[in-house]
Amino acid sequence: MITHDVVEMGDPEWTADLIRERTMKMIDDITEIWPVPAGHTGSVAGARELAHSRVVIADLVNVGILSPGQVLYARTRAHLGRECQVGADGTLFIYGAAYDTPSGAAKAVTGSQSEAGWWFWILDLNEARSLSDLRADYLSGLDADEADEDEEDVP
Repeated sequence: MITHDVVEMGDPEWTADLIRERTMKMIDDITEIWPVPAGHTGSVAGARELAHSRVVIADLVNVGILSPGQVLYARTRAHLGRECQVGADGTLFIYGAAYDTPSGAAKAVTGSQSEAGWWFWILDLNEARSLSDLRADYLSGLDADEADEDEEDVP
């Protein structure tokens, strides 16, 4: 029954707009069936961790982990040696075309619908240090900074 409305739409293409429309309808249905109790205030568990896990290439450039003009290389055997260049604002460039995300740049190289861009791009052809590794270093640095701030708050 949960997918009955999708079948009734009869649209052969499942577009982003249809997904958003169906999502909003489902949210309305859920909140009608299970309303929020009076006086309840919500909070998102893990919101602090989620905010820190959202990293973009510009973050890595801003703290000096990546440099503007730095070249990244495709890791996969089929595309080994393909390059992208890091822009000052975190944009990735391949033959003059700009991409906002590592996955977008990786998809441009492979022609596939989906790519794990943070894993796909490496710093050097002789070692497998990837953007994922740099992101982990960046997040570790944030955790260390927070620990230092927490220690300062202790009387």
